[in-house]
Amino acid sequence: MDFVQFLHIFLLVLDMRQYITCHTQPYC
Repeated sequence: MDFVQFLHIFLLVLDMRQYITCHTQPYC
């Protein structure tokens, strides 16, 4: 796995975490 792929997955995971937190918390 190259660095670009890793970065892409990392950003995707951060985005998913933000999305989940956004939907579980009453505020966004």
